[in-house]
Amino acid sequence: HRVLILADTAMIADQADQEFDGADMAVDSQNIVNIAYSNATALKLQLLTNANGSWAGEDIDTLERGCNAKLALDSGTAVHIAYFTTAEAGASILRYASNAGGAWQIEQVADDGMGTLVDIAVGAGGVPRVVYTFFDGDYYLLLYLVKSVGSWIPEQVTHYLSSFDDGCLALTSSDTPHVLVEFVDYTLSGSFYSA
Repeated sequence: HRVLILADTAMIADQADQEFDGADMAVDSQNIVNIAYSNATALKLQLLTNANGSWAGEDIDTLERGCNAKLALDSGTAVHIAYFTTAEAGASILRYASNAGGAWQIEQVADDGMGTLVDIAVGAGGVPRVVYTFFDGDYYLLLYLVKSVGSWIPEQVTHYLSSFDDGCLALTSSDTPHVLVEFVDYTLSGSFYSA
């Protein structure tokens, strides 16, 4: 399975034996491009960057399967990534990785079972915020989390009988979160917005 990763008009990855999933990209204030992605063949969460003038990659975490990685940068150009991996029993685990302290730090955020949508934004002071969905057996829940003094504080935004398809999180200059999600059910599809 060949996947090409393109930046500007230059091909930066062309590996015939690798399968990539869930890529996300951000450009920092110094015009350095950071691409987080799941290497589903190697079962690694990886970061590709041109920080040293040429493209180079590094492994961040080992995965049980491919994942949907979402990336955000803080004002100090540190990388923050939210992503799902899978436990042995098949349950989704939400993880957070950051190199804000220099070396990569990885922590488990939630292990709610059937994780799907995830996005991340970084507010004032480098405080990460994550929005994600999971199925609790009855409803698909949309949760918003803020990291505070080493723990993640959850807030339920809404619940729905059918799954959320895609979505995003954005913050205002005063760190007010805005969440947009797409959903699909048996009779209609649409979007839900929350601020």
